[in-house]
Amino acid sequence: MVPRAGSPSLEVTIGDGSGRAVAVFTGRRRIGGLDPGRSLVVEGVGRQERGRLLLLNPSYTMVP
Repeated sequence: MVPRAGSPSLEVTIGDGSGRAVAVFTGRRRIGGLDPGRSLVVEGVGRQERGRLLLLNPSYTMVP
């Protein structure tokens, strides 16, 4: 998890074994309960940017 420079936002790298994506949550620096290694399901529209798949403000569910 990495805060983006210049504006309050959080980047979370998500991998499922077949690839990786970056979920970008704008207006946040932290999401309570979300720590490195935590399982997360995200849903949103992805786009390619600088060779990465980005999901901007996706909906998410933390998996217990």
